[in-house]
Amino acid sequence: RTIIYKKLKSSYPLSDTTLFFNICWCSFLLNIVYMVLFERNNIEEWLLKLALSSSDAKFYVLVNGVSFYMYLQLSFTVLSNVSAITHSVLNSFRRPAVILFSILQFGNNLSRINGIGVMMACIGVSVYSILKRSTPSKEKIT
Repeated sequence: RTIIYKKLKSSYPLSDTTLFFNICWCSFLLNIVYMVLFERNNIEEWLLKLALSSSDAKFYVLVNGVSFYMYLQLSFTVLSNVSAITHSVLNSFRRPAVILFSILQFGNNLSRINGIGVMMACIGVSVYSILKRSTPSKEKIT
């Protein structure tokens, strides 16, 4: 989605915020159409469960939606300032960060193999950052 954003930005004279909002809105509408066509039974069941659930569950669904929107907004902001490759590397660091947060916040267990994977991802991002700083800057990839 963020790569498509960069291509659309060069074609349409809209501000970053307006273009971002329109892309999110179109994605939302396409997801609704898809869900109605292919996931109708699951949607009805989920909506019934949500309607019968506590207000806490409804609050968490809302917080999840707002958090995801803010993540996308931050992603677009970062992409407008860095190359697509740098953005991709930074985005790959998000998964280990979420895993580490879940360990610290919720006390989830981390197996040895998962710990090695998280460590390798962090080392990879660190090595990329060091190499990126040491090489002469080139034109941004669009």
